[in-house]
Amino acid sequence: MIYHVIQAPSDLVPNPDEISIFLAGSIEMGKAKPWQDAVASQIARRTNQPIAFYNPRRAEDFTPDMEQEQIKWEQERLASCDYIFMHLQGDTKSPISLLEFGEFIGTGKLFIDVPKDFYRYNNVLLTAEQAGYPNHVSNDLDANIAKLTDQISSDIVDRKQAESQGPKEDGLISDEDSSDEVRPEDQETEYLD
Repeated sequence: MIYHVIQAPSDLVPNPDEISIFLAGSIEMGKAKPWQDAVASQIARRTNQPIAFYNPRRAEDFTPDMEQEQIKWEQERLASCDYIFMHLQGDTKSPISLLEFGEFIGTGKLFIDVPKDFYRYNNVLLTAEQAGYPNHVSNDLDANIAKLTDQISSDIVDRKQAESQGPKEDGLISDEDSSDEVRPEDQETEYLD
């Protein structure tokens, strides 16, 4: 289990061989329970891959003068990460998380767990369905971890298969196009005056 956590507002970036996962979801100025460290550990244990986790929860208390820096930090990392793990707690509103959910569910890289008592549960389900990813929604944390880690494993297998087939040689003429026959549209026409 090889992983490390990059906590806001750090400028660290993952190593090229690391999978990057953004830990999105309920924080609400500290109202939500801190769940990020436990989830990072569980995901790392299940994948056995080198992982860098982006954790937007700051170590210090959040103050209004940090807002712009925080927003930019989160937006940049959400856009660049390989996967997004989102956890919504039933006793929160999590408006920023819902905004991020709407922005990224259509990418296929976001996996969300949302309890049935969450006040916008049906919105989350229907939005994921419309985006084509209803199977990226679960009702509990452990199921969400399983879905994400299964997807990571599947993606690794696909990547290894693609690498074993070698690079595609784009721009080369295929056997179908290599005939010696000259087509009328390919002939040069000489005009005499």
